[in-house]
Amino acid sequence: MEYDASRLEREATTSLVLGILSIVCGISGMMLIGTILGIIGIVQGAKSKDFNGTGRSGFVCSIIGTVISSFFMIVLVAMVGFMVLPMFCMPLFFWI
Repeated sequence: MEYDASRLEREATTSLVLGILSIVCGISGMMLIGTILGIIGIVQGAKSKDFNGTGRSGFVCSIIGTVISSFFMIVLVAMVGFMVLPMFCMPLFFWI
């Protein structure tokens, strides 16, 4: 299998940029966008991580960004669920 160095370098750089953006999006509140960018960065980094250090670091940054974004998204959904749940259960207490 032939390696196209310029293509692998572009994939590595893309992976690194998407990983950094996913970390920033996850911390700043755009969790869904951060998760999507992180997953795309993981795929791009997996293609080029054996080629050079940029691909490896992009792969790692994308994993970290995906984990951070997903964690904050799960926390946000849980917080909204715990705030909304008593509103649905409140009418039941008046009938008891």
